[in-house]
Formats: sequence, structure tokens, C-alpha cells
Amino acid sequence: AQVTYQTQNWQTINHSAGRVSFDLPGTYAHYDTLNLSLYSVLHFDSVTLEMHYLTTTGAHVENFPVTPPTDTMATYVDSFLAGTGGQLVSQQNLVYNGSIRCKEVQVLYLNEDNVQLRTYNRFVWFNHRLYLFTATAQPAFDASLSAHRNRFFNSIRFY
Repeated sequence: AQVTYQTQNWQTINHSAGRVSFDLPGTYAHYDTLNLSLYSVLHFDSVTLEMHYLTTTGAHVENFPVTPPTDTMATYVDSFLAGTGGQLVSQQNLVYNGSIRCKEVQVLYLNEDNVQLRTYNRFVWFNHRLYLFTATAQPAFDASLSAHRNRFFNSIRFY
């Protein structure tokens, strides 16, 4: 059964250390480590939305070139594809606020349980840091994924 998208219970999250805000529905989990801040929500048991805030000092990003940002994002996309064995469906370069560079990719891949997932990953370079916003679901939930992704990605604000 298709899970329907609901507009209620969305809240704005302000991540002051990352100078970014975004909306998430319902109850979310937040994890902080020295090199990563992660906000995650599994909404209606179908769509997962996440924001990863990566500093340039983390071991997982230390080998990425710091400049130019486009290379950093491309490297991260390549790493994601290699790590998941995923198929790149689409990609586009975007810009926030006239100057903040972003790359959005759509990928199909099999998770560790051999379940096919569609994920939209938005890699954003801002203030010498890499941000990753993801919206993921099984292809059977494409309509719900599209609605959640649009609301989530359109709510992203850097300050």
C-alpha cells in the first residue's frame, strides 16, 4: 500500500554550528560526533530523510580535495556509488543563494538486505564544509518519496 504524504508535524531544525536550517517531519534522531552531525527521520515507515554535516577534519573526508568544491562533491558521489554498487540515474548541478554550490544525484542501489532503494542525495559545499542531504525509499514509495524530498530539499537554508 502506498503511504500518503502528510504535511502536518513538520518542524524547522536549526543547526547553528553548521549555519543551516531545514524541515523534518515527526520525531527525528540527532547524533553528534567530533566530525559529523547527523539528523535522521524514518517517516511513515517508508521514507528516510537525513542531513549529514561533515567537517573537513574528519578521517572520512580528509582525502577529499578541499578546493575546488565541484571536485569535492564529485569525489563524494563517486565514493557513494562505489560503496553501494549503485546505478547513477541522474545528476544536476545547483546553486543556493546565488553562490552556494550543490550537486544532486539520484541513485538506485541494493541495501545490505538486498532491497532496492532509490535515493536522492544533495551534496552542498558551504563555509568550507560538505553537507549531505538525503531522501531515500523503496521504488514502490516513489510518490511519497517525491513529496517528502521536495519539502525537505526546498526547506534548506544556509546563513
